[in-house]
Amino acid sequence: MPLLSEINWSYYAKYPFVASAREIIVEHNFTLFNILNDVPEVLENVEKNLDLILEDIDSFASKELGKGATEFLSYSVQNALVSFINDKWFIQRYAEAFAKRTRMSIKKEKDSKIIELIAELGAKIEPEDTEPTTWKMKVIDYLKYLSEIRIPLKDVKLKHNMEKKWKLVNRRVGDGYVRNLDGRELHQIFEEVLRKWITKRISRIIGEMEETDLPKLLIEKGLEFKAKINDFKKERKIGEYYTGNVYNEAFPGCINKLYNDILAGRNLSNDERLVIEFFLLSIGFKKDELLKLFAHSPDFKADKSEYFIEHALKKEYYSFGCKSLRTKGFCYISPSVDLYNWCSEGKIKNPVNFFRRMVWMLEKIIFPHFISILLQFFFYPFFPIRKAAPPLVKYLKMTRGKQKSKKTGK
Repeated sequence: MPLLSEINWSYYAKYPFVASAREIIVEHNFTLFNILNDVPEVLENVEKNLDLILEDIDSFASKELGKGATEFLSYSVQNALVSFINDKWFIQRYAEAFAKRTRMSIKKEKDSKIIELIAELGAKIEPEDTEPTTWKMKVIDYLKYLSEIRIPLKDVKLKHNMEKKWKLVNRRVGDGYVRNLDGRELHQIFEEVLRKWITKRISRIIGEMEETDLPKLLIEKGLEFKAKINDFKKERKIGEYYTGNVYNEAFPGCINKLYNDILAGRNLSNDERLVIEFFLLSIGFKKDELLKLFAHSPDFKADKSEYFIEHALKKEYYSFGCKSLRTKGFCYISPSVDLYNWCSEGKIKNPVNFFRRMVWMLEKIIFPHFISILLQFFFYPFFPIRKAAPPLVKYLKMTRGKQKSKKTGK
């Protein structure tokens, strides 16, 4: 066991997630109680870090690391505090911020070191046999970590092109591996892997944590910071304070999933954002309404989001069709949403068509005949009352007839 004076604190301040860092915590008995009692400056540093993450992720990412030991021990306290608060939106923001900051720390590292750090996080990258300066990654790991990759660029075309090259269909694949990954791409892979690792780590702590495991002072600070988060969300009308006028009961499964992901604070990929942005603009959303919705994203920047929305309005982009969504891998059919099998039976060509049809159903049939429909679904096995909502049956028959006519060309 190394003596405290022999520990390379600056290294562990940059990479507190490595296995040897966890060994130091255990061997030197750095419990939360001991840290707060013996190193009081840690809590002050934790508060500064979390305040920065709440206000501006980029400011946290570019902030110089404090004293090595203080910054290293802050990591454990931060994780405990974020887990105690247990706010899904902030957990995503915290993981995003920490991954961005750590990516800046690896800029001067050799490729071999980055590979080593990625392995610490549970992913594996191997050197190519014929080209030692390039790398390969198992397809299953590539899809697990890089299916939602985002490139933070303001130039719409360049951002789209750079994210597009990460799609599996645009990569060289062979023998179960994605091939020819270069050194620059390792940095992006590292950030994505670390972001997901932190999110998973916080979830694990939440599942294992008991309130009695936390010092009273940490609980008090956690409640104070939770109030800060709520004030931040309330001021910006995000999370549970979101007041957007969204008729999401009529959204198809693909759009509903993205909509709920945004509200949960998940950072959507560029393609995912374009899908929901073009859809919402196509059904009449205004710029301000979209900005309110996108404010839920951990990396939300009002000026960038406004730029993308204005660009889409200027170009008059329309919602992606179902064929394009299937190609992009965004087609998501939910039985709880696709009540009449419009998606599963291929009766919808564009999410906007689903929305308009479902709005008509909700306003003309389902809401006015709500009680009748409930009786129909719950008591039909005992009492055949399918005629309780004749407009519903009539509409479905009419719709099927139109679809058949289109298919047969009549």
